[in-house]
Amino acid sequence: MVSQQVQPDTARLRLQVARIGANFSTNSLTRNLALLERVLPLARRYPTSVHTGTLYFYLGRVLRDLGRPAESLDYFQKAEIILARSEKAGTGYGWLLYEKCLTLSALKREGEATRDALRCLDWAQEKKQPQLQASACAMLSFIFEQQGQTERSRYYNTLLEKLKKVQPPSERDRYRQSEAHCTADGDFVTALFFSKKTLGLLKAEKDKEAILNHLHQSTIALLFRLHRFEEARAYIGEALALNETYQKLSLFSDLWSDLAWYQAATGHPAEARRAAQTMLYYARLTEDPALVREAWLRQSQVYERIRDFAGALEALKKFHSLNDSLQNTKRTIEVAQAESRYRLEQKEAQIHRLIRFARLSHLRAENQAQQYAYLNRQCWLLAVIGMLAAVASMLVTYYLLRSIKLRRALKAQNAEIDKQAKALAEANQLKDRLFSILSHDLRGPVASIKAALVLQQDKVCGDAGLSGIDQQVNRLQELIDNLLYWSMNQRNGLRVYARPVSLHDLLNEVVETYKGLIARKQMEVVWEGPDICLQTDETLAVLVIRNIFHNALKFTPPNGRVRLVTEQTANKAKLHIVDTGIGMNASLLPGLSQRGTGLGLPLSADLMKLCGGSLRINSTLGAGTTVTLTWLI
Repeated sequence: MVSQQVQPDTARLRLQVARIGANFSTNSLTRNLALLERVLPLARRYPTSVHTGTLYFYLGRVLRDLGRPAESLDYFQKAEIILARSEKAGTGYGWLLYEKCLTLSALKREGEATRDALRCLDWAQEKKQPQLQASACAMLSFIFEQQGQTERSRYYNTLLEKLKKVQPPSERDRYRQSEAHCTADGDFVTALFFSKKTLGLLKAEKDKEAILNHLHQSTIALLFRLHRFEEARAYIGEALALNETYQKLSLFSDLWSDLAWYQAATGHPAEARRAAQTMLYYARLTEDPALVREAWLRQSQVYERIRDFAGALEALKKFHSLNDSLQNTKRTIEVAQAESRYRLEQKEAQIHRLIRFARLSHLRAENQAQQYAYLNRQCWLLAVIGMLAAVASMLVTYYLLRSIKLRRALKAQNAEIDKQAKALAEANQLKDRLFSILSHDLRGPVASIKAALVLQQDKVCGDAGLSGIDQQVNRLQELIDNLLYWSMNQRNGLRVYARPVSLHDLLNEVVETYKGLIARKQMEVVWEGPDICLQTDETLAVLVIRNIFHNALKFTPPNGRVRLVTEQTANKAKLHIVDTGIGMNASLLPGLSQRGTGLGLPLSADLMKLCGGSLRINSTLGAGTTVTLTWLI
């Protein structure tokens, strides 16, 4: 059974590193990097653990393959310090030296790369690792060839060829071949005899990983075929104990599956059910959908064997559900591959067309070169005929070249003049628009302030006049803010500083600003909808809402109504500002947010776009206007 106790951090680190290693070759580089960085904080708590060293080794490989060799070398050096002092590193230390050598070579540090390659070769020879020896020899041959040391490169090439020669089969290989032949012939008793012989040799060599793989792939399977369940149970326990060291999750799943079959075959339904659940648990830990699918099928078969037909049916349903999902994924991948092959064929056809065009251009260039050569020979002939003709030809050529240079210079000057004229026209257009906006938006508030001041001097108006002055001053300040942000946006100098902000707080602030105008026009402002937390620039959001809300108040007659409606969808937040004003013709709406007579509406549209949102206007003549502001959540 699976222990229900919380594992220590070191055990959790070992499990996480083992899981990454099991899927390292099948995952993409970005996927591996994300998994490694997730486990890295836990590994840093145990700087001397062999699992931390293994994690650094994986990080170095991924970073190098992603084109970040400097960071990769840093992690390789950390891993070397840890694994060099650990007796549990196994063959990993030798492969670490080899990968570090590759990284140093990529960084053009040939001296250090040569040193580490020689260390790797010595270690491989000492540990009798022929594959690692061959890799180190290939690396040394390449390095010395790049350095121009031909003799040393040839020496390691010769050593590499010797390592590649086929060695006579060992006694263990002969036993395995005999076992394979007997299994193919259906003689499982003899096959089991040779399997146990091989197992004895592996135990004598104390190769625990090879023992684990042989038990799983050969001995246990043969014992089940021969219905020798008690003996198979003992080997399953031995394999489970060995796998505690290597933490191969898929192997755990297979072994618990074998144990479930044993319990079912020997009439222990409760133990068989627990073993089947443990098998499914380890299959899920691998995060491999195909292995989980196989685990569901095995669980249904075990449940059927112990006559738990309801459980078997449930497991079989989950198997078919996952199988259908995997088949759909497979078909999607096949369609994507077909599309990729089609695009590749199109690109190849395009390349062939470009090659043909290049050949044709080359032939044309050769033809032109031949024509130039012919003309050159004619010129020499004319020079021989007479000095005067040669002098005349030289003068003509000189004037032609001078004319070409003059035309080129004139063309460049014209292009520069056109460019400056275009820039000047744009600047003039910007100036005209600015003057138009200033004449439209500044004249009204200034005239109102002046009239109110005259009335105040004549003591015609009282507090109402001061309130009007205050309102126009607020309007003038709003216009100055609009001008400031508009000018910053035109110069691309406006920056967005997003932070969490409450939409109701923004609406409170805007409504409070215009409470005098609302009271004077006796208007009703209604709020609807929930409060929403936005991730946006608070200053820009207040500016946009204030401009739209002021327009709604300005174009709505007294005793009118303005509704502020908030709405939230899956990934968007919306604010609808609905008024009962005069509205406008639908034909005027397209492009209105970019060509308004004032600054408020065009600036609001630009600021919403800058914040990643949008502004939309709906209006009906005589029925009012609805402006919708949308932010992404």
